[in-house]
Order: sequence, then C-alpha cells, then structure tokens
Amino acid sequence: MPLRSPLSLLLLGTAALLAGCVSRPNIPVEKYSLPASEKGPAAEAHFEGTLAVHRVSVSPQFQNRNFTYRISEFGFESDAYHTFFAPPGQVFSQPLRSHLRAAGLFTDVVSRNDDLGAKFFMTAEILELYGDFRPGKPSAAVLKISFLVYTKDAKNFKNPFYQGEYLESVPLRGKSGDQLMQAWNRALEKIVSRLAADLSETPPPAPSPSIPSPSK
Repeated sequence: MPLRSPLSLLLLGTAALLAGCVSRPNIPVEKYSLPASEKGPAAEAHFEGTLAVHRVSVSPQFQNRNFTYRISEFGFESDAYHTFFAPPGQVFSQPLRSHLRAAGLFTDVVSRNDDLGAKFFMTAEILELYGDFRPGKPSAAVLKISFLVYTKDAKNFKNPFYQGEYLESVPLRGKSGDQLMQAWNRALEKIVSRLAADLSETPPPAPSPSIPSPSK
C-alpha cells in the first residue's frame, strides 16, 4: 500500500470528522518489521570474545510506532496507517545483531538475555528515523545511530573503548511501506559496514591490571 502524503492524511481526517461517528472510513493499518539474517558467527574475529548488544534505544522524537515523514526543513508528520509492528528499538535490535555477526568482528553477537560470558558490550541509540519527503528533494529513508562499545572490565560502563555516530540516507525507489522498510534495512547494513571498518582499525583494549591481594 502506498505511503500516504501529509495532504491525503489531512483530507482523510477531515472526511472522518465530517462523517461523524456513524460512518468512519475503514482504512487498514499496515504493520512492518525487519528480517534478521541467519549467518553464523565468524571463524576468525578481530576481537576474540562475544559481543552482547545490551540496548537499542530511540530518540524521543522517533519512539512512536507510526512512521515519521519529514515534509519541510522543520516540519514532520506521523502516519498512523503505516506503523512498526513493535517499538522501533525492538524492530532494529535483532537485525543489528545479525549484521554485526555477519561482519565477523567478534566471535559471536548475542542479546542482553544471553550475555553470560560475554567479553564485550554495546549500546546503540537511534537518533534519526524517518522518510524524507521534502519538496524538491529526492525521497529517501534516513537512519542515524550512535554506538558505544565497552569491555567487561569497564567500571559501570562509563569508559567505552569505542564510540561513533553514523548517518545514512538511502534513496527510495517508490512510496510503499515495504520500500521504506527495505531502504531502512539497507541503511542499517551500510551503517554496520562503516562501524565494522572503524572497529577493525581499533586495537583490542588491554585487560585491566589485576589488583594484588593485600599481604597478611
């Protein structure tokens, strides 16, 4: 189903108000999620140890399940008829782990629930997540994510050994919900590829020195 323009959403809302409660338009809500690849852990990894992705949070402006469209320099619209199947942070969590696993940087990549024995930990925050439909500009799916990567030794996770921020804008081939999701997934792949390239040039952090036991 094509994505609805802000004008069409306004017209639909006006029609619903004029019709009253007796005859509201029956417009189906379409819900979307992202697939996760089935690629296994790498045989040889840059970082020897398992990475646990602890959290994928979303900036408050884009936490809503409704798709968000940018319609002007400062204007955004929310589409109640095209939505994520789950909160956006959950929708992107499993594909993020899959792309990280396929990148081969770590021995394995797991979720927070399976982090027993993990040596590395990651938190990610989605800073921007919208379809860009500004007049006079090519339509695009926009995704921006920041990452923090820690070791198990980092006290209270306050000292990441790597942090980075990545923005991707993928041109849209059409204006359907499926095409927007495909473009967001492609943006995620490109972001993880750039993250992997940067991490591959980051030396593995040295373990924290052990504290000797006090002599008796």
